[in-house]
Amino acid sequence: QKLVGGHENTVSTLQVLPSGDIVSGGRDNKIYLWRLRNDGTYEQKLVGEHENSVYTLQVLPSGDIVSGGDDDKICLRRRK
Repeated sequence: QKLVGGHENTVSTLQVLPSGDIVSGGRDNKIYLWRLRNDGTYEQKLVGEHENSVYTLQVLPSGDIVSGGDDDKICLRRRK
């Protein structure tokens, strides 16, 4: 078992990208992108927040991230 990283509260959703990167959302209201480095470790980057818990997210073929949360919002974040 290898620890990639964490949130400040429960992790409620995640997606693994074909590149090996991971996108996660949690009850800390945050969405993180975990980029896989060449050495096998992950770099954590905050890519978005909801006003309340993040319950679901999907990554579109374009790489953009769509998320839904307890704030009754669906948000689209463009992947850069």
